[in-house]
Amino acid sequence: LTPLVRFMGWFIASLVHELGHPLAGWFMGCPSWPAISLSGEAMARHGEPLWAVRIAILALCVYGIRQVLAGGAQIAAFAGLALVYAALILTPLGEMLFLASGQGLEVVGACVCLWRAATAEACKHDAERAAYAMVGWFLAGRNLWLSFGLAFSESARAEYAGNGAFGLTNDYIRLAGELGTSLGFVGLATGVLSVAAVAVTVPLAVRATRG
Repeated sequence: LTPLVRFMGWFIASLVHELGHPLAGWFMGCPSWPAISLSGEAMARHGEPLWAVRIAILALCVYGIRQVLAGGAQIAAFAGLALVYAALILTPLGEMLFLASGQGLEVVGACVCLWRAATAEACKHDAERAAYAMVGWFLAGRNLWLSFGLAFSESARAEYAGNGAFGLTNDYIRLAGELGTSLGFVGLATGVLSVAAVAVTVPLAVRATRG
């Protein structure tokens, strides 16, 4: 409700959001970099893929699978990795992942914060739990407000289309184009997924405290 606190929330959310895009980009072998301006704009871009990076990522994944799995589970994981990675680098799914990863990491961040707030995991003081709770609910609420606004409000869709950072087209508009569907449908789908993530995380966290 106040400009300073609202800006602080935006900045925290933008740090999480703009980290999501490069993580997805580098995973697919595309050098990626974020940019955040104190004027209230943030963006991330990726370059052309580099096969050396892709090979290194695959090698790390193979190493990790070998460390934690064995036998049939290991073989299944190798097959799954091959199929998923091929789909990401050879089809439009890779670009869709890049576009969705910003909001996606916000939802993951919200769930991690809410889990720690409820369970006190990695918290030494109650103030840390309070901080995790505030950031977690802020990230969750921000995503729900955006997604369901896009799903049900024409004015929200118009505002979203007109406020792209650095003159760029916003993620969900581009994602709707990649999917060949409407912005409203993308908002509804992401909103439902966000609700589901929080609805699963919070009860599990509460149950963990009672266990």
